[in-house]
Amino acid sequence: MVNKDEIRKEIVERSKEVFTLYGYKKTNLDDIAVSIGKKKSSLYYYFESKEDIFRALIDYESKILLKELTEKIKNELSPIDQIKVYIIYRYKKLSEIIKQYNVMQNDFLNYIQLVYRVREKYDQLEINLLDSILADGIDKSIFSCENTMLTAKAIHIALKGIQMPFITSPVPSDMDRQLNEVINVIFYGIVKKI
Repeated sequence: MVNKDEIRKEIVERSKEVFTLYGYKKTNLDDIAVSIGKKKSSLYYYFESKEDIFRALIDYESKILLKELTEKIKNELSPIDQIKVYIIYRYKKLSEIIKQYNVMQNDFLNYIQLVYRVREKYDQLEINLLDSILADGIDKSIFSCENTMLTAKAIHIALKGIQMPFITSPVPSDMDRQLNEVINVIFYGIVKKI
């Protein structure tokens, strides 16, 4: 017998295809139901609304991103390389997700608050990941910061700030150059050393 969690996961995975095809605004529960071969009324057993399914999809995508980020970072020995990989991989993955949901770019600002509310717990988990990298870097006499958690939050806020252009417009052709500049600012700042 198939359990409820497996069916919820199937609905979420299939809804991704439908949201990708039509965008959030134009997608309806009938479209999602058809994609999984069920009636719309049966979806209500698993989800309350289209927004509830979309929330679950954001949660699903966020879990995958965090898992992949964590795995990529584990492969790096140096805390410097871990932060570089974190930044570069995060944006490359973000650009992939944006390409998948290209039809949704135009109306993204209409549901950005929903995305941010769902992502809050993952934002904190990413901050914790950065905090542990910074603490490791301090232990290895590589980094110097008084408060690793505050520094991790500052880095995360800066990265979230520069991700908006990636979300609301096509991914820039010089993304790698832009990301390397961000990495340089994080590591070396902008003040000339005397």
